[in-house]
Amino acid sequence: MEFFSHIYESWREMQYEKYEAIFRELESANASVRGKTVVDVGSAQGFLIDFMRGQGIQTKLYVGVDVDKSAIRKLNSQLKILASAEALPFKEEVFDVMFCIDVIHLLKDKLDLSPVKEDGVVVVALPSRHESKLQRFVEDMSAEGMEMLSSFSIEGKERECVVVLRKKH
Repeated sequence: MEFFSHIYESWREMQYEKYEAIFRELESANASVRGKTVVDVGSAQGFLIDFMRGQGIQTKLYVGVDVDKSAIRKLNSQLKILASAEALPFKEEVFDVMFCIDVIHLLKDKLDLSPVKEDGVVVVALPSRHESKLQRFVEDMSAEGMEMLSSFSIEGKERECVVVLRKKH
């Protein structure tokens, strides 16, 4: 993970391009994060929170989660947790929105969605070279009652596939 932390800063501009497209789509899907509780799974050093602050997007609560100790130390947030995306250390149904950007292809097990509230939104994105993993994730989540709000691609320095799901019980 140390290598990843070292090169991650060079990806800021590319990540911001993704976030711009994702936030436009969230607004059009009537799934804004403004005033909501947000967990950023795979937050690394916090490009998402930096982007939101720069855009004036205020949340009720932001929590960054990552397995990389050196990245989480750099995260500019009071609420940062060192944990795996497969076993999140939260009570059930506490977050309105979960972001999981460029993470699920690294997991050995399933993404832990238990902290997402009923009717909460889950945003998952992966580089297009991992599109088959994203498709399997969507199939698994549909079988568990998740509703697809949006599916789109971002054409930028790297093509990204994104899904926006709503948690149903």
